[in-house]
Amino acid sequence: TGSTLSGIREDLGMKIRTFSLSAGLALLLLAANVIAGPIEDAEAVLEAGNFDGAIKLLRPVAESGDAKAQFLLGKIYRIGDTHAVKTMLTALSGGKGNAAEGIKWLLKAANQNLPEAQYEVGLAYQLGQGVPKDEQQSRIWYQRAIDLWRRRAEEGADSAAMTEIGFLYEIGRGVAKDEAEALRWYE
Repeated sequence: TGSTLSGIREDLGMKIRTFSLSAGLALLLLAANVIAGPIEDAEAVLEAGNFDGAIKLLRPVAESGDAKAQFLLGKIYRIGDTHAVKTMLTALSGGKGNAAEGIKWLLKAANQNLPEAQYEVGLAYQLGQGVPKDEQQSRIWYQRAIDLWRRRAEEGADSAAMTEIGFLYEIGRGVAKDEAEALRWYE
């Protein structure tokens, strides 16, 4: 199963999530069904490394209640604050790292049933980033994300959701680690 899983992982290429700020944000922006206007503009600005510009574009849209803008704004703040190498933090986030601010926006998006945001909130509780470390809350948020992704995947409407579920089973985050189940979702 391990070698088959490795082969599928290679075939998926960019579908497998990476957690580096630049690749992670780019992938999330490409995978998201972005709306025309400020979010698309923010994507271009982020790709150019202008975090201040992206925040300026996203904040009004996020404040108006747009879950995708809230999610992206939350990611900019949360990832910037938790990047492992502090010297890279300032360069990569434009000094905008603030886990508490990130969680504020991620929770708003998560409460609007955006599974990507629910996953990020679960991760924050698991790691204690911007919120107190709480395994029970972590499992609750992971399960919410998994339930929504599973629903989307079973409806056949979202192949990215199938990849996300496979990834979670592969690494055992929010569910028991199960390579056979991961393989089923990847296929």
